[in-house]
Amino acid sequence: MIFLVVSEALDQLKGQVNSLNILLFILLLGWFLRYMNRKKASNWVLIFSLLFFAAISTSYFPGYLIEKMETHYRPFSFTDYKHQQEKVYILSLGGGYTPEAKLEALGQLSLNSLGRLTEALRISRLLENSILVLSGYGKGGTRSLAWTERHAAFLLGFDTTRIILLEEPRTTREEVHAFFKKFGNKVNLILVTDAVHMPRAMSF
Repeated sequence: MIFLVVSEALDQLKGQVNSLNILLFILLLGWFLRYMNRKKASNWVLIFSLLFFAAISTSYFPGYLIEKMETHYRPFSFTDYKHQQEKVYILSLGGGYTPEAKLEALGQLSLNSLGRLTEALRISRLLENSILVLSGYGKGGTRSLAWTERHAAFLLGFDTTRIILLEEPRTTREEVHAFFKKFGNKVNLILVTDAVHMPRAMSF
């Protein structure tokens, strides 16, 4: 019970970590240092905050980082894949959704989840011996993201008997652990996620 409470608190905290909040924290730190008569340190913090603001408010630095991440791994190529006749698991990492009963499954998926799912379906259709693994937990007792994606795949005409769900994981790290716990580490695996997210996912 305590673990779940701490886990929920950490999830909430992670949701607050963004560029604007970091900038506000730096400015508050600078104000605190000035209040404590640490003027030199306060000035350095102010200079850093201005540089940080310039970095996050223009497209040059973020664009450079995104380009480096997006070109780190090449998109999947069927002709370059050497295990076409072997059994392979295609793991599509969760990317968010809005559980809304009034919407069809496709309408509930975020753009990230929809993009990952369609790419996973594309690859699955190329590989006859593939098993599609969909991952993602459910919000507040609703149907899980994994279940919603499976229903979306069904609506797109995919054979759902080729789909396995991992409905407990909440983070990328948990998704990876859940996969290897269920299938082991001696299987063929194709990982599907956003290009920007791929280096982090691969590190796990």
